[in-house]
Amino acid sequence: TGKTEVGAVECVYLARGCHPYRRVTHAMNGWVVSLSNEVQRDVAQKKLLSYINPAWIRSIRMREGRADDPEGGVSTIGFKTCAQGREKFQGVSLDFVWFDEEPPEDVYQECLMRVLDSGGCLFGTMTPLKGLTWVYETIYLNVRNDPDVWVITMSWRDNPYLSPEEIERMERALPPDELEARRDGRFISVNGLVYGEFDER
Repeated sequence: TGKTEVGAVECVYLARGCHPYRRVTHAMNGWVVSLSNEVQRDVAQKKLLSYINPAWIRSIRMREGRADDPEGGVSTIGFKTCAQGREKFQGVSLDFVWFDEEPPEDVYQECLMRVLDSGGCLFGTMTPLKGLTWVYETIYLNVRNDPDVWVITMSWRDNPYLSPEEIERMERALPPDELEARRDGRFISVNGLVYGEFDER
């Protein structure tokens, strides 16, 4: 999907040190955070690896790791899931975190602490299907007027990989409230999702 491609490309730019607008002066360490192991494997990890030349990969460490892995001037991208809980996000210093879909607020806050000492960044790609959550206020509306927070919304029409016929077919298949969230990235009230399909009968 378009939004996942944006996140994956951003990770590769940072890890490779060739970011178009952020100066990268050292090997980068970052995380990709997904909702679950399955989503991580099937969506974020798959998309990210499609943008990485196998020749760029020095080593792959699975969950247990290996004692002989090289460390030092090599960028690393780790994978975490929200299902692990906030406690599993503690301790490490990072340069970036990509959230593939909306994380729980406590996971987001913990990741914010991970980039504090490095001056790193957090970024996310998501479809706002959970309603008017903490992301709506803290990120989308930026109620704290944080100058470092900014939002870009994309529509299906912005995705060059979707055909007009496919877009039209999906628009016919979805209820209006869900269509606004999925097609245009608009936050909608959960009540709208519930009562939009209510029928007295």
